Order: sequence, then structure tokens, then C-alpha cells
Amino acid sequence: MTDKIFNDAYKMAEDEIKKNEELKKQKELERVRDVIKDYKLDQLQRRENLKKQKEKIEEEIRAINLNLENLDKGNFEAIKDIIDKSEVAKKITPDWFLSSIPDFFFNGTSTSTFNPQWVKGVYKVFDEHNRLIKEYLF
Repeated sequence: MTDKIFNDAYKMAEDEIKKNEELKKQKELERVRDVIKDYKLDQLQRRENLKKQKEKIEEEIRAINLNLENLDKGNFEAIKDIIDKSEVAKKITPDWFLSSIPDFFFNGTSTSTFNPQWVKGVYKVFDEHNRLIKEYLF
């Protein structure tokens, strides 16, 4: 009889240990699931933020390309109009630029006044460490 009681107690203890191990395993799985969910959410948020940054950068690049085209044509009036209408163009254009160009360039005759030879040459673009990134020949 004592053997049976002992065996039953031993079996109950084993079952309790297994239940505790299952509970621990379940809690660990839930913790890992929560970590994975948090990481996935973080990655999704980062991706959306980067997409927004990319859109802003692409919009700035379009505005810069348009400015460069208008500069090559000597069309300062178009540059001024774009800056007046576009927040992006205002952001990428230094304040000193328009104030440094004489008024007669903005009266519609700038294309006949502007000589593209004035800005011909090699333009070197450097990074923040003063290393040459690219040379442009105009």
C-alpha cells in the first residue's frame, strides 16, 4: 500500500513538474511572440518613415533638376515662380540666390541677357569630409 501511495505521489509530482515546465515553455513562447511582434512593428514603422523620407528626397531632386535646367536656359523668372509656388523649392534654394540676381533678369528678357558661357566649366562636388564625390562638366 505504501508503494502505491508513494508511486501515486511520485506520479503526481512528475505531472506537476511537467505542467510547470509546460507553463514555463508557454510563457517563454508568448514572450518570444511578443518580441517578434514588437520587432515587426518597429520594422514596419521604419519602412514607412524611410518611404516618406525617400518621397521628400525625390521631390527635392526633381526641384533641383528643374532649377538646373532653368539655370542652363537662363530662365530666372521660372525659377522665381517655382520658388514662389513650391515649399520644396523654397527649402532647397538659398536665401541669397534670388537677392543676388539683378531685377532686370526677372523681366522676361533674362534669356537674352544671360550668357550660358558664364557658368560653363567643371563643378566638383565634395562630401562632408572634403572628398571628391563627382565632377560635372557644363
